[in-house]
Amino acid sequence: MVLAISVAVHKASNILFDLLTSPLLVLPPNLLVLHT
Repeated sequence: MVLAISVAVHKASNILFDLLTSPLLVLPPNLLVLHT
């Protein structure tokens, strides 16, 4: 039960990470520096 939940959370975090990083990689490094 716990393993299934952790796997689901891991997959969801990976998808969110991809959604967040993909647009950032397209942006110029200057905007990235300002963002962080």
